[in-house]
Amino acid sequence: MLIENGILKNYISDKLSSRLMGMPDTGNGRRESYEHIPMPRMTNTYMLAGQDNPDDIIRSVKRGMYAVNFGVAGGHHQRKFVFSALKPI
Repeated sequence: MLIENGILKNYISDKLSSRLMGMPDTGNGRRESYEHIPMPRMTNTYMLAGQDNPDDIIRSVKRGMYAVNFGVAGGHHQRKFVFSALKPI
């Protein structure tokens, strides 16, 4: 579980990033191709529906981004979570 009830609970890591962060290796090291070094990459990601009304959530956020669809996502050894939000079709 990475995020629970809107709170970041864990990070994904490969062998290098886990050593740098002093955390257990989660086995998420993958490489784009053999030309690139392995880096933390997400595998199966599921987002569960919450109990809040979506309109209430949007009203409560002063500045943010509303993402309907998600594309590429992954972690970074500097404790950053990176994703791209796709434009709704």
